[in-house]
Amino acid sequence: MSGIGAVYYKDSRLVSRDVLQRLAQGLRPFGRNYQTITCLGRCGFAYAHAANSPQIDRQPAVNSTGALYLLFDGRLDNRDELAGLLGLSASEAKTWPDSRFALKSWERWDKHAPEHWEGEFAVLVWNAIAQTLTAARDQLGDRALSYYDTQDRIVIASAPLALFALGDIPKEIDEQKLADCLVQLFYDAARSSYKGISRLRPAHRLVVEINRLQIERYWSLDNAPQIRLPSDDDYVEAGAELLQRAIKACLRRAGPVGAFMSGGLDSTTVAISALPYLTDQERLPIYTWVPVKDWDGRCLRGSYGDETPLVEAVAAMHPRLDPTFIRSEDHGLFHHLDEFLEHAGVTPRNAINLYWFHDIYLAARARKLAVLLGGHAGDFSLSWDGHGILLEHLRNRSFGKVTQELFAGGPDARSFVHRLLKMLLLPLASAGINAAYLRLRGHTSSMPLWHKFSAINPEFARDMHVEERLAHYQFDYFQTPHRDTRKLRELLVCDVFGTEKGEIYQGFRALYEIETRDPLNNRRLIEWCIGLPESQFWRSGEERWLVKRLMKDKLPSEVLFNRRKGVQSIDWHARMTRDLPQIRGELEAIADDPDASRYIDVNRMARILDDWPSQTPLKAMPGQAYFYIPVSVGAALAAGRFVRRTKGANR
Repeated sequence: MSGIGAVYYKDSRLVSRDVLQRLAQGLRPFGRNYQTITCLGRCGFAYAHAANSPQIDRQPAVNSTGALYLLFDGRLDNRDELAGLLGLSASEAKTWPDSRFALKSWERWDKHAPEHWEGEFAVLVWNAIAQTLTAARDQLGDRALSYYDTQDRIVIASAPLALFALGDIPKEIDEQKLADCLVQLFYDAARSSYKGISRLRPAHRLVVEINRLQIERYWSLDNAPQIRLPSDDDYVEAGAELLQRAIKACLRRAGPVGAFMSGGLDSTTVAISALPYLTDQERLPIYTWVPVKDWDGRCLRGSYGDETPLVEAVAAMHPRLDPTFIRSEDHGLFHHLDEFLEHAGVTPRNAINLYWFHDIYLAARARKLAVLLGGHAGDFSLSWDGHGILLEHLRNRSFGKVTQELFAGGPDARSFVHRLLKMLLLPLASAGINAAYLRLRGHTSSMPLWHKFSAINPEFARDMHVEERLAHYQFDYFQTPHRDTRKLRELLVCDVFGTEKGEIYQGFRALYEIETRDPLNNRRLIEWCIGLPESQFWRSGEERWLVKRLMKDKLPSEVLFNRRKGVQSIDWHARMTRDLPQIRGELEAIADDPDASRYIDVNRMARILDDWPSQTPLKAMPGQAYFYIPVSVGAALAAGRFVRRTKGANR
């Protein structure tokens, strides 16, 4: 983990040390080991370092001619491959830090170097001869870069927090971004939470010259090739090889490692796959969130809330796993919320989940862990559900296979109807038919969907053109099944999951100095999974077929073939009921703030609190939805806090 920043003057001015020192101080939360500044004429660098690999690293990295200066934040996972392409010796490949690999790559391929990289990275490069500054972000958005561009200069840094340290960049809410967040629209990756500050999008590079700024995309999943192998076993073997490669890369670290682990397939696959690469004496600490003791046990059909039995079954099968169950008994929505908002600089998508993330990081920090492994990207990579199988067979005119999969496994009437409607007919139907189906099922009403799924003030929604933006991004809260499941996965990877991820992970890194790494979010693994036929993810009525074959005999059957879905923060009702006095106080503070009250529908939220359910609701409340309270009310309260903190309000 590091913080990187640059100042570039477009006129003839030289960057002063004072300016760079302020920028370096703003970067300090992202790299507390040491900070450096480098004056390069019209350009200057600021760097804050925190070790995340065994190699010793001093930055900026400078080439032998003094023409290239490079700052690097992150991790390169294909070092061996790069070493071969760059002609490095074995000793160089082993001891060089990633920043030096990046510099050598830049000498070889110039601005196209990131196209050859795999891993998590943000990079800044100054070319003293061409007088150009180039910035680039990794393909999947794990590292972040924000910038403030004016007529006479551009400032780029890991986070807005560092930009504000300069003292002359205004700290104001971007109202359009806030409106998007309130209605759960996270597709505009170039817009930050602050007016005038932009974000460099994942898989993009920015090149600044004296009279020109150019931003271009250098990678896309559209180009991922189709993968067709001779046999089903070949797919399992290739998937296992890619997973092992990604696991090994994530385990190059500067200290002990642990893992997030639920009772699902993704995080268990990661944790178990990491065990062979630890020393024989090492146990792997795993951290699992579980509900509070006074949770009423209510959850929707086909779901579960307590991961304990499943995690214990996995740990019994793999004794080197060392489980810790995090109950967060006394913590709720506001637990460490202010610190997170300050360092992440975003209003979180699922604010209600933050409390247990904080408590897991706190427990991991107490054990002096350097890395926490996760499997957050599994749903659209290695353990994709394969729900596009019927459409794939239909496109291939394999009508017999369509029939076989409709009736596979002797499904009951409910399963058959689900497959026929959700996996075949509705994806092929027109928008009008889908809308009629949703109305028939009671999922829509005369009110727009954003009203159901958010706590935004309707007048503010109108002013911010929320309906037009939702239509522009074709976002309907995933109410309508997608016809092209490959495009859906590309959307999930690049435009949904990846939009805010870099800032959120960065916020936690700054607070706890722990890296979060997800081997299932490996670029090469995701490209490979995107290119697979759906028949590798669904076969004979069994979804997630690929990961289940890969983990055969490595996971207990109750985990491998569990058909229920785990629900995060299933105990939200118990927690929010306990916190109602604080929630009411927070709502009063929002009501008293002229800006926050213009953004958030205070009256509607007050009605919800006045009509608070006596138990966890499993069906729609009058005029509300089950989804509304835990996610959207939580997001609105966090947004209100974010607005007031940005303004410097005391309350």
